[in-house]
This record gives sequence, C-alpha cells and structure tokens, in this order.
Amino acid sequence: MLMEYADDKSRGYYCSWQLFSQGLGVLAGTLTVSLLSALLPAAAMEAWGWRLVFAIGVLAIPVGEYIRSQLDETAASAVAPQATTEPAGPLLRRHGRQILAGVLLTIGGTGPNFIIAHYLANHAVTVLGMPLAVAIWAASTAALLQVLLSVAAGRWSDRVGRRRSILWPRLVLLLLLYPGFMLLNAAPGLPTLLLVVVLLTVPLVLTAVPSIAVLPELFPRRIRASGMSIVYCVGVMIFGGFAQFFAAGLIRLTGDPNAPALYAVLCILVSMIGLAMVPETANRPLD
Repeated sequence: MLMEYADDKSRGYYCSWQLFSQGLGVLAGTLTVSLLSALLPAAAMEAWGWRLVFAIGVLAIPVGEYIRSQLDETAASAVAPQATTEPAGPLLRRHGRQILAGVLLTIGGTGPNFIIAHYLANHAVTVLGMPLAVAIWAASTAALLQVLLSVAAGRWSDRVGRRRSILWPRLVLLLLLYPGFMLLNAAPGLPTLLLVVVLLTVPLVLTAVPSIAVLPELFPRRIRASGMSIVYCVGVMIFGGFAQFFAAGLIRLTGDPNAPALYAVLCILVSMIGLAMVPETANRPLD
C-alpha cells in the first residue's frame, strides 16, 4: 500500500516508513516496560503489572481503525475487483521466478534481523550470563537506529537503485557478523553488546529498507497482494520465526557460542542468489 501511494521516484522513501514503524513500535514497547518496571515493585510487575503493557496496546486499535477509514484504496481506480487476485496454483506456475527471488531476498533480510534485533540480547543473558536489563538496552538501541536511519535508507535506494543499496550493506553485514559475535563472547559486557548491536544494525537497516521496497515491485498490481503474502509468509515464518531456535540449536550442536552468526551468514549468502535474479526496479514505471 505504501509503495502504491508513491510515484516512480519515491517508492523507497514511502516503503521506508514500514521499517521506521517497526522500530518505533519496539522502542515504545521497551520504554513502556522500563517505565512500568521503575514504577512498580518487582512482585507487582510479575503478578499483574505486565498486563498493563497489553492494555496500553489495545488503545492502538481505535487509532488504527480511524487511519484506515481515512485511506483511499490504491487499486480501486485501476483494476476491477474481480481481477485483483489469482489462485495460488497459477500464481506459483506463472510467477515462480519472482516468488523464488522474493523468498531468497527475504531470507537474507529476516534471518540476520531476528539474530541481531532479537536473539543477540537473549544470547547475552542466557549464554553469557549478563543481567536481564541489558536486553532492554540492546533492543532499544537497535530500534532507535531503525527509527533514525530508515527514511534516509529509503531515499538512498531511490537514488542509487535497489540492487546496489541492497548489495553493499549486505556485504558489510556479511563481513561483520562473525567478528561481532567473537568480540561479544570474548569480552561480554553492556558496552561491548551495544557496540556490536550498533555495528550490525546500521548495515542491516540500510539493506532491509530497499528489500522492503523491491519485493512488492516484483509483482504486477493484480497479483501484488497474493505474491507478497507468499513471499513474506515463507521467508519470515520459517527463517525469521525459527531463527532463535536455529541459533540455540547450532550452539548445542557445535559447542561454539559464535555459531548463531553462521546462520545469519548463510541466510545472506542464499539471498545473493535472489538478488542476482531481481531486475532493477527503482525509478521505473510499474503495472
């Protein structure tokens, strides 16, 4: 929807607000938990205070409904309702290349994202024995960087193109992942954790934003929602949703606390195949 609101020269910028909103949501969540933890005794927080977080979240529902009621349907004027989708079988047969490329690209973004933004703090607590409070600091730092960098990354991808803006930060991330884990495991502590989070999150955001833009650009309008749903569900559900499971399993299997980085590295390497299959879509008219 964000992409279809944009013109040909600003789709990356519009799509960047999706990642911006993710970071803002995480930041709001961590700040809410920190505030409640400071105001309530530990026993009260464990007994009932944690429910307040969900109660506050419910307040977003009427706001979201109001925003939706004010939005125009992006496809209504261009496509008849009966022609806006396609069954999964024909979709996979006729657009299998785009779907495969999209899934591979998604793997290279979502795998490292879940390892850096979600697993890394848990690793510090469960593997390295650091205090639980460091998880809040790590998550807040990663989310703040998303908020600060997403829009600039979207504008950058509109200028230099999707392929280049995906490739170069992803290569930097590829080179930093294993050394970052080695550094954290060799010198565990909050300063080291925050340094590693910053070093890994910056290239992650720079490559994630153009990836968000290029995925809907792969599909014509009439199958865009169907194509995106398949790409997102397969890529994120399996390789993102199970990332922490894979990370913990690799440590048990190898005995190496740096092993989770190998999972993220493998995801990036696989995504390079998808990137090679994707045409340049920035600044080009779309169906």
